[in-house]
Amino acid sequence: MNDLIKTAISTGNAIGMPMTQGNPRSHDPFFGYQPTEIGDLIGDEAVKEIRSSYTKEVLTQLGKEIKIGQPVVATRGKLKSTKGWVSKTMPSQYDENKMAHLIVSLDGSSGWVNENSLKVRVPDVGEKDMVDEAKREGEEVRNLDRGTQVRNKEDGRLGYLLGKGKDDQALPQVAVQWTDMPSEEYVLAHTIIKHE
Repeated sequence: MNDLIKTAISTGNAIGMPMTQGNPRSHDPFFGYQPTEIGDLIGDEAVKEIRSSYTKEVLTQLGKEIKIGQPVVATRGKLKSTKGWVSKTMPSQYDENKMAHLIVSLDGSSGWVNENSLKVRVPDVGEKDMVDEAKREGEEVRNLDRGTQVRNKEDGRLGYLLGKGKDDQALPQVAVQWTDMPSEEYVLAHTIIKHE
C-alpha cells in the first residue's frame, strides 16, 4: 500500500474522520478507499501521485514484452484504442522478424495486431477480476463436447459448438455454428451456455 494512503488513513483517524474502505478490486491503486476522501484529507496532488506511482509500478511488473495473457492497447490500425488481452501470437505477415498478436477485449472485439502497434497497459480497475471470471465461465463451456447445442446468453440465438480454442487464452474463444448463419463464428466462450 502506498505511503500516501497510509498517511490519509492516519490523518482521517486523528481528526475523527476515518476513511471507509470498500471491497478492493483488481488493479485499484487506492485499495478500496475513495480517491475523493483521500483528496479531502491530504490533497488532490496526493491522489495524482498515488495513481502515477501505481501505474509505474504495475508497468514495471508487467514489463515491455508482449506475450500471451498480457493486457495491451492497440496504438494504430483498425483496432486503434482497443483495450484487450493477448490471446495468440504468430509471425507477422509484413515483417518476418516481428510477431503479430491476436488481441481480444471483454466486449468481444478482436483482431490481429502487429507488435509495433501494441503497447502494454495497466488493466482498468476491476478488469482483471472480470477477465478471471470470464475465463472460469469460458473453461466450463470449453469442457462441453463438440456438437453440443449452445445458446447466446444475450440474444438467445441457438447454435452448435464446433471448436474449443487454445488452452492458454486469457479470454477463451470458441467456434460456434449459429443456426441462423451460413458459417461458423468465433465468440467469447463465457457469452454462451449449454442449451437445455
